[in-house]
Amino acid sequence: MQQGFTLIEILFVILILAFAVIIMVPNLRQFSQDQELSSYADNLKQALRIAQSGAVSGIKCATLPTSGWQVSLKSGQFNTVAVCNDPTGQTAPGAETKSTTTFLPSTEVTISEDKCGILTGTDQDDVIFTGSQVNFLCRGAPYTGLFPFWVELKNAKNNKTQKVYIDRGGLIY
Repeated sequence: MQQGFTLIEILFVILILAFAVIIMVPNLRQFSQDQELSSYADNLKQALRIAQSGAVSGIKCATLPTSGWQVSLKSGQFNTVAVCNDPTGQTAPGAETKSTTTFLPSTEVTISEDKCGILTGTDQDDVIFTGSQVNFLCRGAPYTGLFPFWVELKNAKNNKTQKVYIDRGGLIY
C-alpha cells in the first residue's frame, strides 16, 4: 500500500500550476489596464454630470451670478468650474470657489482627442452646461459639427481607448 505522492506526481502538479500562472499573469495585467481606463472614463462622466446637475439645479457662485457650469478638457486633466459673472457683466470661469481640478494621475491614461481633434500641449476644449442646454467650445470657437460630441481617453500601455459621449440633449454615456 502506497502512502504519499511520487516525485513525478508532484512535478506534474507543479507543471500544471506553472502553466496556469503563465496564462493568468498577462490576463490580470490586461484586466488591470482596462479597469484603469474605465475608471478614468467614469471620473470624466461624473465630472460632466456634476456640471450638468449644477447648471440644471441652479447651484450658484457664492456672491456672483452663475451663468452655467463648464468642464474644461486638456490632455492630462479636466476641470469642473462654475461659470461666474463678475459685476461688470464679464463671464469669469471659476472666479469663485466652485472649482475642482481632476488630474489623470496615470501618465499612461490621457485625454487623447475629442470631436474637435487631437488634444496636445495647452489645447483646451470646453463642455458648457447652462440650464438644460449643453454647448461645446473647440479651442475657444463654438462647435458646429455632428452629434454626439465625444471625448476619447487612451491608455498608452496597451493603446486601448474608451470614448465618453455627450449628445445634444445632454445625455452623457
